[in-house]
Formats: sequence, C-alpha cells, structure tokens
Amino acid sequence: MIALLVRDFGVLNKTDREIGTAESLNFSALYIKLGVAFGGFVWYYFVQQSAAEYMSAFVMEEILALDNVFAITLIF
Repeated sequence: MIALLVRDFGVLNKTDREIGTAESLNFSALYIKLGVAFGGFVWYYFVQQSAAEYMSAFVMEEILALDNVFAITLIF
C-alpha cells in the first residue's frame, strides 16, 4: 500500500494536471487486477473459504465505491 501511495503521489502526480478518462480507467483496472490477484494468492496459499470471503468483501467494496460516485453526482 505504501509503495502504491509513493508511486501515485511521488511519481505520477508531481505536476498539477487533469487526468483523462482513459488514464483514470487504466488506473482503476490496474487496482482491480491487483485486488483480484491478491484473492488468487489467498486462494492458492490459504483455505478456499478465506479466498471466497475476501472476494465477497472486495466485490462489495467496489459496488459501494460505485454507489458513492452516483450519490456525489446526485448531490452536485
């Protein structure tokens, strides 16, 4: 997590610029792939029940994040 934050704030966002839709979608896809890959790691090295619980929580968190986008859109 710290490495991702350093990469995001220290490397990618040194200058003040607008992030385009394609770049935003690419970053979202990258972070989702990392989360799913971690779920695969948990499934391979630990009990499958733990992987199922992790993936359920991961999907629920993604749905709630999307719900927040819609709520903020309605407010503004």
